[in-house]
Amino acid sequence: VAGIALLGEADTDTHKTFLQNLPRDLPPNRIREIASALLTHDGEQNTLTLISLSQRYPALFDELLGAVAERNGQVAVAYLTAVSRGHEDEGARATARAALETRP
Repeated sequence: VAGIALLGEADTDTHKTFLQNLPRDLPPNRIREIASALLTHDGEQNTLTLISLSQRYPALFDELLGAVAERNGQVAVAYLTAVSRGHEDEGARATARAALETRP
């Protein structure tokens, strides 16, 4: 996946195209690289892409939820609130609640 480092600065259309072109069988280490690149830049679009990754690659949901928890902004808070109230996994709900409780 070329250009991962630049993804954090990309526009909405680029993020959408990037997500559409990601293979479903992408190795976990590559997904972690993408998440890391997104975390190095501010912006709600980067948070939305982290959320999309968490939904697309459920095996890494907990890690990606943690990445979303590191983000500031309304999108992160809204997603964490939704997970804390309605995710099927109690562990995910607890992680989201804890992330919300530790916010400044």
